[in-house]
Amino acid sequence: MRNKKRNLLSRFSLVGVGGVIILGAILKKQREEKRQEKIKQAIRDYFSRFDNISVLYVNAFESDKERTTGGLVLEDGQTFQFVYQNGEISYEEEKND
Repeated sequence: MRNKKRNLLSRFSLVGVGGVIILGAILKKQREEKRQEKIKQAIRDYFSRFDNISVLYVNAFESDKERTTGGLVLEDGQTFQFVYQNGEISYEEEKND
């Protein structure tokens, strides 16, 4: 009888540990998504002074926690590449030939 109780407690503790790990992963993903949304909003705010933004994209493969890269197209057709790092935005206009 004791072995059954211990076995049952072991299973519940494993499920509990697994649940904590999954919850931690979910919370980490949510924090990262929130951080990315703040960055995108900062970029939108910055470039909206030029014109309305038609398309904004982030290069997920080139970006990391330190630096976000991407580009955008304004309604007037201007195209920019940007780098967002440490709260600062550097950009370069692409020339349409």
